[in-house]
Amino acid sequence: MVACWAPAAVEESLEHQRDDPEWSSNVVTVMMRRIPRHFTQQCLMREVIERGFEGLFDFLYLPWDLKKNQNVGYGFIRLALPRIALIFRDAFDGAHLGAGASGPKETPLRVHPASLQGYQANYHHFVNTKTGQKQDPLSSPLFFPGSGENALSTFQGPIQSARARM
Repeated sequence: MVACWAPAAVEESLEHQRDDPEWSSNVVTVMMRRIPRHFTQQCLMREVIERGFEGLFDFLYLPWDLKKNQNVGYGFIRLALPRIALIFRDAFDGAHLGAGASGPKETPLRVHPASLQGYQANYHHFVNTKTGQKQDPLSSPLFFPGSGENALSTFQGPIQSARARM
């Protein structure tokens, strides 16, 4: 979405970064907290794309509790550049997911820097875990090789199945 790249939005995000010591200039991976428990990984991805971030992330993971059949309330997204991560934070921090949905209003989201930063750090972390080895688009971390605007279109993995369900 063109609005994400407006110079005023970038400048405002950079100003907010200077006021927030938690956000360093190299944050690209964020943790979203307070995600509604009924949201699936595909629902979260749809929300991110609909809000103008299609092709601007290359890793998305919403941990899933198989016993309770719901997410655990937090997720991770790796954005292509630090300035995009700031814009993402400004777009989602304090926002509500599925605002058009019926039912009681959900708790506002919180967006923070993740403890693991970058595509490679997340990939190497998950490649050796049972979660990462399942290759299940519903519950495994989703990696989109490359970054930038063509990241999603070049991926040939489980996301194709996830897109068909969206």
